[in-house]
Amino acid sequence: MRVLKILSKAYIRINETKYNKYICCMKTGWQEMLTYRFQYCMGFFLLFIPFAIKNCIWSFAFSNNKEIAGYTFEKILMYNCLMLIMGSLIGTNVHWEIANEIKSGDLSKYLAKPINHRNYWLSKWTGNKIGQIIYVTPLFVILYVMYPGAFNRIEFSDIIAGFIAFVLAYIMNFLIFYNLSLLSFYFLEISSFFAAFDLIFGFLNGEYLPIALMPEVWIQISKFLPFNSGIYFVVQAIMGIYSWKEVMFKVCIQLGWILFLGILASYSWTSGIKKYESV
Repeated sequence: MRVLKILSKAYIRINETKYNKYICCMKTGWQEMLTYRFQYCMGFFLLFIPFAIKNCIWSFAFSNNKEIAGYTFEKILMYNCLMLIMGSLIGTNVHWEIANEIKSGDLSKYLAKPINHRNYWLSKWTGNKIGQIIYVTPLFVILYVMYPGAFNRIEFSDIIAGFIAFVLAYIMNFLIFYNLSLLSFYFLEISSFFAAFDLIFGFLNGEYLPIALMPEVWIQISKFLPFNSGIYFVVQAIMGIYSWKEVMFKVCIQLGWILFLGILASYSWTSGIKKYESV
């Protein structure tokens, strides 16, 4: 029994050490966000420009229509508000930062450290996003004051569904762009591809208009793709569009994509680092 106690204590200490380093990474992300807080504040408020333009366009579209594809103008306002907030919290530009590391040679510093590169960036980016909640909160308050009717119909069960969808969408979105960043092992100049991917991904993700308004063929195909299970799913869940049965179905799709993208990331990192070390 004494031996078992000693082994269990040793196991706990090992795990504490293992997770403490990632907690430190989260703190680093938090500190970076605070260091560049003015930049983040300006970035959030600049988001109001495309938001205002979209609402003006939708206002014109609904001038002669009470409903478009099941969306009233009030629902579209709520959709745009939530998409603005969730897009800020889930969205990432980690692919740009990792690509710069690979290109500059800074990636070598991870090879000598007992730390998983993917987990390091996930932890650091999570700390950054936790800090961003400070700036998103007043943004939410402003939007609520501007459009109170758009948020009054949100129920507690919808918030729970949205939270579950949010956590999984955040991990899935990170893995998508992490895998994308590893292409930098094989291509010297990839910034143009990243810019094009960001634009296309945003459109297919429902950031510019709801997926429900896209062609029926794409709606059916996208049900099993990560575009429909990311930010769009989170927003739709909070709006109460899905039943709990549909929410569980979408959650299963998210878990499937997370598993696939996680395996792909491990394989891509292993093969990419071999090429990096041989140069």
